[in-house]
Amino acid sequence: MTERRLFASLWPDPLPGPVDDEVRQDRYLRISGRGPVRLLLLMALGLLTFGVGLVGTLVVSASRSITALVVLSAALSTLFLVLARCWQLGTYVNDHGVRVITFRRTIRVPWSRVTSIELTGQRVRVLSDQSLMSTHISRHGLDYVGRPEAYAIARDRLENWWARR
Repeated sequence: MTERRLFASLWPDPLPGPVDDEVRQDRYLRISGRGPVRLLLLMALGLLTFGVGLVGTLVVSASRSITALVVLSAALSTLFLVLARCWQLGTYVNDHGVRVITFRRTIRVPWSRVTSIELTGQRVRVLSDQSLMSTHISRHGLDYVGRPEAYAIARDRLENWWARR
């Protein structure tokens, strides 16, 4: 009997096979899992999207207006895109570099350009070619609220990926 995780397609299992010194990690891996606060906010945003869709469908069917349909489509599309982007936010690594996904942009830096990983205040930052890039690894970040051990593990993971470059 095999078990599959809930929503397993969102977290595919790695392909089975031999592991040796020649194996490279090309797929980006998230430094740490999403915390309970982030998951609750994502669930609330998902329920809001569902609620807007349900109420909007009732309004469109009652009014039979093309304007209401356009407004509903725009609202649902916007909420869905915001939800999808919020789901992706985070710091990711692979053997080639580090990637930080913020709400507005995605920053990729190869390990060859990273000069240090430093803790400034309560946030971990990546210094690359004299520019400082903030990561999502912060004591007060949504993934680490009330979980100081998760913060320490994420900080150590990022430092270990950089050290083995």
